[in-house]
Amino acid sequence: MSAPETTKWDIQSLYERYASMVHSRCMMFLKSDDEAWDATQEVFIKLMNHLNNIDKRESVYSWLLSTSSNYCISQLRKKRGVSFDEAYHGAFDHLPQEKKLVMKEIMERLMKPWDQKTREIVIYTYID
Repeated sequence: MSAPETTKWDIQSLYERYASMVHSRCMMFLKSDDEAWDATQEVFIKLMNHLNNIDKRESVYSWLLSTSSNYCISQLRKKRGVSFDEAYHGAFDHLPQEKKLVMKEIMERLMKPWDQKTREIVIYTYID
């Protein structure tokens, strides 16, 4: 009898450690608890399929952040009539509408010269 196939890391322990982080990230984008949990499940299904390709344990965190963001952005784009601005969505929800527009303009001008990867790093580090 052969042993079951193993992965580098136990998916259950990764889920227990990171599911709340992925769910919070998905909530930021989707604004619905049910949709955020559905997205969290989808992201972990993707993780199960890609886990053996991730070299370092620290990379799992980064992979989950980028995959959950990309998945939620994809879901938002699928919805009709949803306008989505990756650099701005959800970052300033607590502000009045006038200030949101000003902050959006500032963000666009400040981040315009940077490449997409740098913009993502800034958003993940300083806004999220």
